[in-house]
Amino acid sequence: MMAPGGGPKPLGVADATKSLFKMKAQSKFYNLPHGNGFDALEVHTCRDDGECVEQLNNSEDLEAGDFFSLYGHIAGLGLECIGDFTTFEAACTVAENLGGAA
Repeated sequence: MMAPGGGPKPLGVADATKSLFKMKAQSKFYNLPHGNGFDALEVHTCRDDGECVEQLNNSEDLEAGDFFSLYGHIAGLGLECIGDFTTFEAACTVAENLGGAA
């Protein structure tokens, strides 16, 4: 694919996976030591439909995702998004750097 101006168009999650094979959405969970505000971290494949962002479940095709989000879990309250990443590996690296143990 060519971008305007003739250069190669950057591949998004959907474009990159179409050329490989049908992968499924990914999730990974990390435990954290107590006392830091979050009791766990989660990485999920996400889709932005323009009105809201939703997590994909692991049975959905990865090509339906737009990015990967890292969430902190707060006991009794739910999830808070920490950041969005273009690759699953980058989100997992940040989770591990924050002290998460898979």
